[in-house]
Amino acid sequence: MRLLLLFSVCLSLLCAACSGDEVNMKARTETLPAFSLTLPDGWVTNLPEGMECTADRCIAGFAKAASGSRSAITVSVVPNLGKELAEIAAESTANMASHEAVMNVVSQTDTRVEYKGTIKESPARLVATIDRENQQVGILLLVGGEDELDAIVSTLRMKNARLNFTPAAAR
Repeated sequence: MRLLLLFSVCLSLLCAACSGDEVNMKARTETLPAFSLTLPDGWVTNLPEGMECTADRCIAGFAKAASGSRSAITVSVVPNLGKELAEIAAESTANMASHEAVMNVVSQTDTRVEYKGTIKESPARLVATIDRENQQVGILLLVGGEDELDAIVSTLRMKNARLNFTPAAAR
């Protein structure tokens, strides 16, 4: 159930981020307690209303604010609630289908799973990583054109190194 909530928040961030309501659209490095990444000009940041971003729990959306753009990134760090990544992945697949998403597992290990597909008819990738010892899951959701997203993802640095999304996450 928590993953459905997480995915719903991620999807709403995507929609909200695409509205371009935020003011800061200059190239910059966003440094949050759980991660940092460098955004090019024209990208906005959205944190869910009331969400306090910490090293242990953080959900943030980033989107290209250009009119008609569907490019967005959501980075999340959340507790795994004692679940294994395979269980989380199975729940995620089922939950995504109810949100106009069609995602298929591309690769899966005990500590990393990657999906490819579409969300609202836009190309999408989702990568999840797990740190069992610290009971955390990292989730990277990418929607839109690959080249620009790959450049941003290459700058992503997770505070918890076990949650890092490997270079394969950007392909």
